[in-house]
Amino acid sequence: MEVSQKSKDRLVMQSAAADIFKVYYLPFGLCAVPALILLKNGHWGLFVFFMVGSPLIILTIVGRVATKKELWLDRQRGVVEIKEGQLFPSTTLQRPLSELKRVIVQDELTKRSDGSPGLTAHRAAMEFVSGLNKEEVPIRDVFGDQKNAHELAGTINTWLAQDVDSAQPHA
Repeated sequence: MEVSQKSKDRLVMQSAAADIFKVYYLPFGLCAVPALILLKNGHWGLFVFFMVGSPLIILTIVGRVATKKELWLDRQRGVVEIKEGQLFPSTTLQRPLSELKRVIVQDELTKRSDGSPGLTAHRAAMEFVSGLNKEEVPIRDVFGDQKNAHELAGTINTWLAQDVDSAQPHA
C-alpha cells in the first residue's frame, strides 16, 4: 500500500490496484482493433458487439479480481476504516482509533506440493485492544513479501506514535 495522504491528523493509504481505471481502459483498447476491422468489412452487428458487449464481459471478469483497498486513520474523527470494493469502495471495517495499539507483521509458512515446508509469507495486521479483548485484523487478505509488510507496519506505527500535542501552541 502506498501513502496517498499524510498529516498529523490523517493517514490514508491505498493498494497498488487503487488506480483501477487503468484496468478498465484495457478491454476497450483490446476490442477496438477487431471492431474497426469488422466495421471496415461492413459487419455492423459484430462491430457493436466488439465495442460494447466484449468490453462489458471483460470488465465483469476483471472487476471481480481487481479490487481497490484504502486504509484511513483519522484522529479528528477518531476512527480507523478499511474500505474495499471494485469501482466504488464500501466500508468493510470501522473501529475506534483509540483501540488500535499497533500494527504487527503476521507470518505464515507455506507448504510445497510434496508437503515439505516452503517459504514464509508475511502480511501487516492491526492489533486492536478493547478491555480484555485483543484482535488482530489483517490489512490485506493475502500474504506477501516481508519487505512490504514491514514497511506498511512501520509507516502506520510511526504515524500512531507521533506526538500530536507538541505541534499545538501552548497558551
